[in-house]
Amino acid sequence: MAADLCILFRTPPYGSISAAEGLRHLIGAATNRLDVGAILLGEGVWAARAGQEPGSSGWTSLSDSLAEFLAQDDPPPPPVYAPETALSHAGLTREPCPRH
Repeated sequence: MAADLCILFRTPPYGSISAAEGLRHLIGAATNRLDVGAILLGEGVWAARAGQEPGSSGWTSLSDSLAEFLAQDDPPPPPVYAPETALSHAGLTREPCPRH
């Protein structure tokens, strides 16, 4: 993966602002036409889990924002990688992001 910027997601979407800030930087870099990509490792795979319901925790679901961004055509969506081991450890499967 050759990119100007690679965002690494290693923490879950709730409990700290790390994943939300990573998503913000991913969207900002791609919108400004940087060659950007993302890697979801460990608990970072949870940021892409569809149907997140943070309830009354005060946190915002990142999966909806990520899915909306990846569904856009302009700018072209950046590649998002997640190792099978991280996905299977979290009980998730690799599925393409639905186009809105």
